[in-house]
Amino acid sequence: MKFRVSQNTPRFDAWRWSALRDTTGRFSEDSRDIWRMRTWDHNLTYSFADDKGERLTIDISDTLHQQSNPIRYVTRDARPGRGDGERLTDELWREHDRQIKGDYEKPLGDNRILSAGFDWKADAQQALRRFDSSFATEADRESLFVGRETTTAAYVTLQWPLGAWTAMPGLRVEDRRRRFPGQSFDGDGGETEWFPSLHLSRAMGEGKKLRLSYSRRLDPLQLGQYDPQLIYNSSTSVRSGNPDLQLVLVNSVEASYDVERKTSSWGLTVYYRDASNQIVWVSNLGADGVQYSRPANLGQTRLTGFDANWRGPIRGLPGKGKWTHTSSANYKYGRAAVADAVGNRETIFWQVRSVIQYDGPKRGALGGDQFQATASIYGWTADIESRSDPLWTIDLSWQRPLTSKVALVVSAPYILRQGLYSSSSITDTYRSQQTTYRPNGYVRVALNYKFGN
Repeated sequence: MKFRVSQNTPRFDAWRWSALRDTTGRFSEDSRDIWRMRTWDHNLTYSFADDKGERLTIDISDTLHQQSNPIRYVTRDARPGRGDGERLTDELWREHDRQIKGDYEKPLGDNRILSAGFDWKADAQQALRRFDSSFATEADRESLFVGRETTTAAYVTLQWPLGAWTAMPGLRVEDRRRRFPGQSFDGDGGETEWFPSLHLSRAMGEGKKLRLSYSRRLDPLQLGQYDPQLIYNSSTSVRSGNPDLQLVLVNSVEASYDVERKTSSWGLTVYYRDASNQIVWVSNLGADGVQYSRPANLGQTRLTGFDANWRGPIRGLPGKGKWTHTSSANYKYGRAAVADAVGNRETIFWQVRSVIQYDGPKRGALGGDQFQATASIYGWTADIESRSDPLWTIDLSWQRPLTSKVALVVSAPYILRQGLYSSSSITDTYRSQQTTYRPNGYVRVALNYKFGN
């Protein structure tokens, strides 16, 4: 039995400046964004296993998230009928998750294995939002969102040999129930869905394996996506949820081929996914010059793509230690059968990532130094209603054992990255262009202590 307690308190501070000019004058806005979050996580795990391979695991968890995000906007507007002033938006958000899950596995002999399990989860969310303005034409606003969702699920799978192949049919049933107590909209309800799956695998020689699979799954919605109340991101941008959203059901077919060697490996997966009621954010420009965005179901979406990965040693580099790399590349293309015309109907995403690692020789009784460099380039080159430039980043880290228990770790996330990139929004009612500057990252020094043996 294991019991774990953890607490995490990240913080994010940002300053942004934006400006525009049209034929009537100039508008500029400074913003200060302070984001804080605190998480408490409690987890209890019980495991049982016997010498015949029968296993049972029960996991109980309780997680509490609290978040605050005040943003102050200072506006200078020289356009006719406008003026200077300040706006303040704030959101106090709280989420409490409780979960109980169990997994059971029993060998039946001759490479036959029965697996079954259950999962119960209760999610409670609450968000208090405020909008204060010094402009006489804008009213201060306050809204409260409360949502509850309970999910109960069970599954069973059976591994069964079929000649040279191994088959694993499975079935999962999932019931979801939602409530929004005290809210002005009618979003209560729920649904029960069945999710069949079939996985086939076959050895194609030493270290080689072919896998084929079909599965039906659900892309779950966040409770806040149902909330229709307006949330002011800034003086020119407002978002809201949509209580009429439908669940996104995905049918997926995949094929993969993997090769494992003593010091290297590579693999390739190709897939096709058909999603009903795909959700994207749709934006419109109001008569007041404010951009209103909300999630919407855009009918059927077909996705196809591939994931490739490979790892192995790197020879010819200096040092007495060992150089290795782990690399990956993926590409995804999608097309939506958009019910309402919202501009572009295609999505294109790609990414290439490589991690180069050096493991130095041992220093007496201590382990050697470890150096790691991660380089990646990725981007949504096209999406529903938007385009963007690709981005690249480089991360560095170095670790040196000081004793058998203590190690010095120096890390530099985003030490180098693309400083400027552009993105654009293209809809039926407006077009916008945005250029973002991102400074390089930071250096963090830590001492890691190892408990136990």
